Amino acid sequence: KIHILFTLLKPDISNQEKNLLDDAMGSCFASCGFTHDNQSLFEPDGITFRQMPTMKNLHETLLTDSETRELALAMTRYVKWLGGQTNVDLASDYTVFDISEMGKDMLPVGEMIVTDFYRDECMADRIRKR
Repeated sequence: KIHILFTLLKPDISNQEKNLLDDAMGSCFASCGFTHDNQSLFEPDGITFRQMPTMKNLHETLLTDSETRELALAMTRYVKWLGGQTNVDLASDYTVFDISEMGKDMLPVGEMIVTDFYRDECMADRIRKR
């Protein structure tokens, strides 16, 4: 999903930049305490999921390396508006995203984020009608 997002942000992204992006994602998660051990997904209680890194965390990670700085610059505007944790209850039975006021150049990214969210929600529990 992150590669699709960066294809929208930077249509001329190279294979090398995609590999650097993958490395930066790994570093970003590691800096937030995540490892390859599945238990690192949970708080010490072993039940509650830990807070995941945000796009802002990835942006900061990309800015630390001169090779990934161009990727960071490609996402700067979006991180300013969409980079943090949401304040919306996404577990609600009825969730509406209004992206009508996003600028035309930002609209494809907004549409991707919303479509991706709804697709994930529909696939999460196939028994419950959505």
